[in-house]
Amino acid sequence: MVKPLAKLGISISIKGVITMNLFQRLFLIGFLILLSAVSLPSRAYAGSASLYLTPGSASQPLGNNFTISIGVNAGGNSINAIEATVNIPGDLTVTGAGTGGSLCPIWVQEPTVSGSTVSFTCGIPSGTTASGNLVNISVRATAVGAGSASISAARVLAGPGLDVTGGTSGGTYLVTPVQTAAANTGSTSVRSTSSAARAPTISSQTHPDQTQWYRNASPTLTWSSGSGISGYSYVIDQNSESIPAPASNTAATSITFPSQSDGTWYFHVRADGPGGWSATSTYRVQIDTSSPTGLTIVTDPKRTSDIRPLVSFVAVDATSGIDHYEIRLGNDAFRTTASPYAPASIQSGDNVFTVRAYDKAGNMVEGTARITIKAIPVPKIILPANNTTLKLIQKLTITGIADPTTTVNITFDSSIIARGVKVGNNGKWTYEYQNFMLPGNHKIVAIAVKDRIESKPSNVTTVKIDPTAVSVFGKFVPVYLVIVPLLITIVFLLLLIIWILIYSRNRYHQMRETAIAANRHTGAAVGFRLHKMRDRIRKYVKSIGQPNAKTKHETLLAEKDIEAEMLSTEKTIGKEIEKHNEEL
Repeated sequence: MVKPLAKLGISISIKGVITMNLFQRLFLIGFLILLSAVSLPSRAYAGSASLYLTPGSASQPLGNNFTISIGVNAGGNSINAIEATVNIPGDLTVTGAGTGGSLCPIWVQEPTVSGSTVSFTCGIPSGTTASGNLVNISVRATAVGAGSASISAARVLAGPGLDVTGGTSGGTYLVTPVQTAAANTGSTSVRSTSSAARAPTISSQTHPDQTQWYRNASPTLTWSSGSGISGYSYVIDQNSESIPAPASNTAATSITFPSQSDGTWYFHVRADGPGGWSATSTYRVQIDTSSPTGLTIVTDPKRTSDIRPLVSFVAVDATSGIDHYEIRLGNDAFRTTASPYAPASIQSGDNVFTVRAYDKAGNMVEGTARITIKAIPVPKIILPANNTTLKLIQKLTITGIADPTTTVNITFDSSIIARGVKVGNNGKWTYEYQNFMLPGNHKIVAIAVKDRIESKPSNVTTVKIDPTAVSVFGKFVPVYLVIVPLLITIVFLLLLIIWILIYSRNRYHQMRETAIAANRHTGAAVGFRLHKMRDRIRKYVKSIGQPNAKTKHETLLAEKDIEAEMLSTEKTIGKEIEKHNEEL
């Protein structure tokens, strides 16, 4: 009996089903029926299918990277659905999984890594009796010892109710320690925990980041020197815990290792000082000079399509792992993407997808996939007619015919000026271009669009913009009749502004001089009046205190004179102010 679908690790979202094309939906329905049907009593064909791991056994040094593949032997059956879980032993660490070169074109569940297990579910819609690889698993030897990999939850189906799984075979993998240089005894070094000299500090200009992968296979290492150091002992290997032998093998403070093989390397160095050997300093170098392998590109649908295709792709890199993918359609620029990829739009006819897979060191492999898209009726531009001459500032109206089930995109000198122009039931469409057009020749092209599939470009319509005439209220007039009056108006306005500025400046200076003169005149008049008033006041003060009648009479006259002088002074100041205001 087969477990319920949810227990098989198959997760299908409603959104994912909605975005599937008809072919994918039919296959999914068939696949679900197939899985549910095997819960009934089933019979295996005479030649039972089996799943196996390759290599079946291997011995790898500590720190090395390699690939374990799971394959299927159809056993003479026409198999169309496979699922399994691969269990990796504890001395190995899974670093990735891919489907490059797989028999399966459809993946209900892509290879999923969960700790030390890798699970997958795939299908072959047309069925196959072939045997071959399904999934590539990248692993790293991380612990010394031996372990066995196994296959569990395996199902190989050949149709509804036909579980043809006959058995599985795993693999045994041995991880060996890396022997490092030591004293002449040939024994393996043990890392020292005490030192007299300071441990050197290591750096590298060729491989500056210990966490990054590099394509340069000849690393150069440099380390610091110290006072009283007589020499250094170093070793490079793939064991992070190695300790160089207590015997100097160089007095230099840098070294280059040419043509190292791919993988993770560790450079160890320690110094021989007056008080003995220092602790060991270690520097990691990661090298990957090989491009990814097994790049597989599949379009869905294959070869021909009447809908936008879905492009799936995968590659494997056993050393550093896949970093990213890039894709382009035709001669477009490459863009970073993930699998699967659906183009925003695609043109009818023959199309080529180019995919590049990059590993973490920057190595790249490139592949292509071709597909033919159904033909969309090509639109036609009716107006303006080809080689039409338009006047400057004249409105451009573009009309044409197209399939009523499509919309139209319009380009002007290769730049899109309109998207989704609606086509009437009679097949006619119209668009008015409002932007200013520079003098010279311009090219107009229309493209029909249906379900994001674009037709071939329409006929190219060339229009010429004539700068010698302009359209004014629908009438064509020579350009000089517009430009000359416009220039005259501009010159007149400039002269008027200049005259206003000069007049305002002169008027300001005139008003300033008038104000200064008025101030002087007013000051002189007031000064004269004040002088007369002082004389009168002195006489008035002098007469105070003299009791005779004559003096009293003089005092009275002095008072009247002072009052008269004050009134006269007030009138004089008022007149001067009034005169000054009139001048302003």
